[in-house]
Amino acid sequence: MALRRAGLCLAGAAPLPPGLLRLGLPAAALEDVQRAALSGGPKEAFAWLVKQQRLKDDVLQRSAVEPLDACWRAVRAQEEVLPSWGRKMVAWEVECASLRAEHEERRRRREEQRRRQQEQGSRERLEVDEEVVKEEPLVLPLAPPKPRLSAPGCYLWGEVGRGKTLMMDLFALSLQQPHG
Repeated sequence: MALRRAGLCLAGAAPLPPGLLRLGLPAAALEDVQRAALSGGPKEAFAWLVKQQRLKDDVLQRSAVEPLDACWRAVRAQEEVLPSWGRKMVAWEVECASLRAEHEERRRRREEQRRRQQEQGSRERLEVDEEVVKEEPLVLPLAPPKPRLSAPGCYLWGEVGRGKTLMMDLFALSLQQPHG
């Protein structure tokens, strides 16, 4: 992968967060921190930067990256269950369409029966199946609930220059999907 200077991106990736660019890392180091972030989350990317002595090991930054890492893990866990939820939603939509069609067909039969009764001009009631005569509401099953994130999120605050933007950039980097 080569750093594309014009877009400030790594090849096959989304644009790099600006805080990482301010570190002045060479392209190979940016690729390594990106790999660490994508595979292990912001905590792993932070650990890589500290291990490579690109950042000082700061206890406040380490404590800030923990809740971001929990959020990253929650997003990854949700990404794993979303496809099965999507399949359940499609099955639910098919079932609802079928129930709507059956309901409409019963309504159409009731209307046809009433029309025939009126055409006969008879006051006597025709023997009709109770299901056809009865007006019934359309009852659909509940949709499958969408999976929720297991982490509530987090809020970073602190003094100017403490690394909040860098921590958020590591978080953003860890959530990027390769382009291409």
